[in-house]
Amino acid sequence: MFISDKPIESPNEDALGNSRFAELLANAVLSVNESDSFVIGLYGSWGTGKTSVVNLALRLADERCRADKGQDAPIAFSYSPWACSAGDEIQYQFFLQFSSALSRVDGARKAAKKAAKLLAEYGEAISLASPPVGAALKPALLRLADDADIAGLRKDIEKRLGKLSRRIVVVIDDLDRLSSGQIMSVFQLVCAVANFRNTVFVLPFDYDVVTRALGEMQGTGADGAGYLSKIVQIPLEMPFPKRDRVRGELEKMLGLYMGALSEGEADMVRRAIGEVAMPHIRTMRDAKRVANAFSFARLSSDGELNRADLLALSVFQAFDPALYDFVRANRKLLCEYDYLPGDSASAFEGRLDSELVAHCGDGGLDGRKRMLALIFDKVVHPTRPLSLGGNRKFRRLSCPDYFDAYFSHSADDVLVSVSDVEALMAGPDEADEAIERAIASGRYIALLDELCARVDDMEAGRCETLSSLLFRRFGKVAESTSSAMFSLSADHATEGAIRRLMRKAGKDAADAVLVQAIEAADADNLSGMAALVNSQELAHGRLAADGAATDRQLVSSGGLDAVEEAFVQKWRALAAEPGELLKRGTRLHMTLYLASCLDEVEYRAFWEGALAMDSAFHAYLPICFAQQWSSSNGEFGWTFDTEGIGRVMDEGALVQNLEGLFSSGALKDRFSEVDRCKVAAYCAGPDASMRGDDMLSFKAAREELRRREG
Repeated sequence: MFISDKPIESPNEDALGNSRFAELLANAVLSVNESDSFVIGLYGSWGTGKTSVVNLALRLADERCRADKGQDAPIAFSYSPWACSAGDEIQYQFFLQFSSALSRVDGARKAAKKAAKLLAEYGEAISLASPPVGAALKPALLRLADDADIAGLRKDIEKRLGKLSRRIVVVIDDLDRLSSGQIMSVFQLVCAVANFRNTVFVLPFDYDVVTRALGEMQGTGADGAGYLSKIVQIPLEMPFPKRDRVRGELEKMLGLYMGALSEGEADMVRRAIGEVAMPHIRTMRDAKRVANAFSFARLSSDGELNRADLLALSVFQAFDPALYDFVRANRKLLCEYDYLPGDSASAFEGRLDSELVAHCGDGGLDGRKRMLALIFDKVVHPTRPLSLGGNRKFRRLSCPDYFDAYFSHSADDVLVSVSDVEALMAGPDEADEAIERAIASGRYIALLDELCARVDDMEAGRCETLSSLLFRRFGKVAESTSSAMFSLSADHATEGAIRRLMRKAGKDAADAVLVQAIEAADADNLSGMAALVNSQELAHGRLAADGAATDRQLVSSGGLDAVEEAFVQKWRALAAEPGELLKRGTRLHMTLYLASCLDEVEYRAFWEGALAMDSAFHAYLPICFAQQWSSSNGEFGWTFDTEGIGRVMDEGALVQNLEGLFSSGALKDRFSEVDRCKVAAYCAGPDASMRGDDMLSFKAAREELRRREG
């Protein structure tokens, strides 16, 4: 729904308090001596409500006259010269409309009927000098132009108008939207008929626009203001709308589209109205433009984006399109931080200034920067990356994941829908379904980001429920994200989210959730959550830790004892089928490490049994204990946990065994090329592979594999 810009007609619609001024204008119209003709100029810039005030004044004048039985209400008509070119055509159309207005007077009184007839004849007569008009007239009218005494006709009109008991009010609106030639023609018309008795002209217009046009038409250096002063006898200046009233009306209009707002977003909207919108808004027309632009943005985003930022962009669209285009073209500059910032704050500010001037010009630079600072954290803190939690939670423009959706006008570009976020906050079934939808659409990590942004607002019980749901996803989601320097797997994202949730839930709840998750885990789940279990061992000063770190403890000491017991029991159950378990390959690394620490005897027995069962299982030692590295030039490869491998068997014996497997071709049909490359890299030098410059890249390991497999 959009708001039209039509003028108001009734005092009941007067939101800006102009009724009193309209009443004064009505008094001026009714106070004019009937024997005189007056021209009232109503000055005001576009959008200040001039037409609305005229409508109110005419209505008030009519009501006042009807209440006073001794006074007839004015005959009012509006004339718009928009469709006319200039000159005699404007005059011709004016007199036709003047005549038509008089002919429609209630009761069609004789004086009015006669005046209407004479006005029509007068208009036709004086228009004959204009060929486009004259050519359309009947031959009889052409003879009239030759024979009629136009001066006498005019006197007769003045006489008839003087006999009318009702004042005539002629409104010529929107003069400031005409061309200079049309404006001059209208004022020439007013000059020509201004001495018609009992007639009042009301001319609403922008004073600067009209005086400039009059000056241009009269010649270089002409005084348009002086020309105007000879025509307008009663100059009136429109009262400027009170800002608090305009703001109140803007808030009402925006309220039609806002819908329910959280307390945090409501504060943002109020700030956007006060600090972004109101510096640009002076009139109701301004307010309506912003409200309509916001309505479109709100509808197109389907409620998925931050309404305060949508409002800010709507203001830019309405009043500063160059700034809107600048924002749209500068996502990286405005809301993406470098992980290793090399610029100082002054360098960033210089770059921002340069880009703004290049895109928008050098005028208003400081004002534009103030506007940007209200939306983008980076403009305020250019070299100090801030947490995106709040920006993500409120779906702000400054969150890179939402930036593009603000300009595509499509809710489809929003990674996580509001409904899915709401589902996370509903019952466990709804939350589980939302997680599954995110996994199916490749947006699981994005959903976890949304969840993490809201943990601080969650109740402990909700955190406990969501932790349980996420534990089931460990090892089950292949999704990952990457940037220039970092990559994030689904398991890493899951672990990060669970840490936030468990910390909020508290240690007692975390103890129970983690034990239950291990008890319900399969091999994939356990391989994913093993890193979290290990982190708790280290936080409590166990295993390879040098000491405890209480700030990183999510579970209690007693809870960790229960976790260890649950882990050992689950490991033993899974270890009963070594062939099935070892298929997890590299992902099993931390599980194997924990098993070796917590259940050393059974761990050694597991490997002895596995290697005796199938000699090809020797390949799983380098595969399971491989750790991937990557470089800034895009290369990657593996280092190997030689200590972990050494717990199982001598490395020299292992290499000899693996060489035999390559020679026999026993690995080629049973392991993937990537896993065979790991084995080849390990065989090429298990010691050298741990040293930086000697690490084999995947490309080099692949060449090594081809050499070994012929």
